[in-house]
Amino acid sequence: FFSDDLKYGKGQEFYVRYFDHCKNEQMVKGEFSPHYLTSSEAPERIKKAFPNVKLIACLRNPIERIYSHHLLKKSKSVLLRNTEFDLNFINNEGKKYVEFGRYAAGLKRYLSIFPRDQLLIVIYEDIAKDPKSFIQTIYRFVGVDATYIPPSLNKRVNFYVEGRRVHSTSLEYIVVGLMPALENIFNPWIAKRLVNFFKRLNRYKNFDSLPPGKKPEMDTDVRECLRKIYADDIAETSKLLNRDLSFWK
Repeated sequence: FFSDDLKYGKGQEFYVRYFDHCKNEQMVKGEFSPHYLTSSEAPERIKKAFPNVKLIACLRNPIERIYSHHLLKKSKSVLLRNTEFDLNFINNEGKKYVEFGRYAAGLKRYLSIFPRDQLLIVIYEDIAKDPKSFIQTIYRFVGVDATYIPPSLNKRVNFYVEGRRVHSTSLEYIVVGLMPALENIFNPWIAKRLVNFFKRLNRYKNFDSLPPGKKPEMDTDVRECLRKIYADDIAETSKLLNRDLSFWK
């Protein structure tokens, strides 16, 4: 919402409809978007709407993040099926993906207008090390029961599956294109669920039961190129967090 000019133009009354399904006694509500960190408009818009909001930024090794992003996009689109993750991709159509991994500038935008204690910065790789501690840190930050253990604590989601393909169809493109109209007809949250339902119609029925696969290795020259691209940003992010991020290099 806050990074999308079209949706933001519909006003805050439109935004709060996304939470109509929440229980009345549910005092803590939230949403997320990977676009909020790179958006130059989002911080000021969020500040204006919710000056006391609690913000969470989850950062992943930018080199692994862009590769995972590419594999996900490739699995979801027949148009990208034959797109290789090589230097040509990085220097051309993949440039927009590169920007999502530049964290320092985005963090500084938020820290320039929000007090530091309103922003929790967590590292994605810490999830695998200790998922319970990771989620409890977030619970304590937002002010809910930190002793609660979610059933999905140790469940892997959105993992890579060898040969997985989501065959996009004309129906899916039509439904996605109708999203703005559906949001005006239905509760926006319901509209999103409808779109996701039609997307899932094209997926393997037993996808959830498939085991995680081993990702294909990234070419050495591509990894080295990305190391150079992100070196300064990783160093700057490390200073902001006061944490050694050398394991990202």
